[in-house]
Amino acid sequence: MVLGVLLVNLAIGAKVYSESDANSSANDPHANLDLFVNVLERIRRDYVDGGELTYEDLVHGALRGMIGMLDPHSEFMPPTRYSHLMDDTEGRFGGVGVQPHRTRSDGGHAGLRGRHHVRRSHRED
Repeated sequence: MVLGVLLVNLAIGAKVYSESDANSSANDPHANLDLFVNVLERIRRDYVDGGELTYEDLVHGALRGMIGMLDPHSEFMPPTRYSHLMDDTEGRFGGVGVQPHRTRSDGGHAGLRGRHHVRRSHRED
């Protein structure tokens, strides 16, 4: 009887340990990074066109998938695309610095409207 209780206790303990081990490995970055690196290596070695893929291609593809699964508004941007986005949104841009203003001008007084085109203008120096 004591042996039976010990065996049941051992079985329950092993199940609890294996479940906690599975949970800890699911949240262990090192174990999951090892898996990631192993898959990268296997793709490069065994995939039919693996030699033509760079690690950067594979990692960027994985990052697109990982970030894309978060929500429909998140996406991975490679460094060059991110740099272009920052240039566009920080207000640093080239050009002549013209800012259109919609005010009533001499053209408005002369009867020109939004779809009229000026073909010639008399220039005064």
